Amino acid sequence: MKGQWIPAHGLASAIDLNASLFPALDLPVNEALRYLKGEALAAPEDLSMGYVLITYKGVPIGFAKNIGKRLNNLFPSSWRIRMSLPK
Repeated sequence: MKGQWIPAHGLASAIDLNASLFPALDLPVNEALRYLKGEALAAPEDLSMGYVLITYKGVPIGFAKNIGKRLNNLFPSSWRIRMSLPK
């Protein structure tokens, strides 16, 4: 897209994904649900810039792009959770 390579969502769930190619961020359940809802997340300071594999309990659920203090969500908009989440 626009001269940049963006990982497709299907790559995250590919059986032969070499997860060591991407830095990974394992999320707790509340943050994973926020990711699946399409929200941007705060980026940990020790996470490298660029594309990050988002996981929940070690299972890949998608990608995000670390742009510094924020992770831009790359989860497909048509698959996002639309209902409100419990607090």
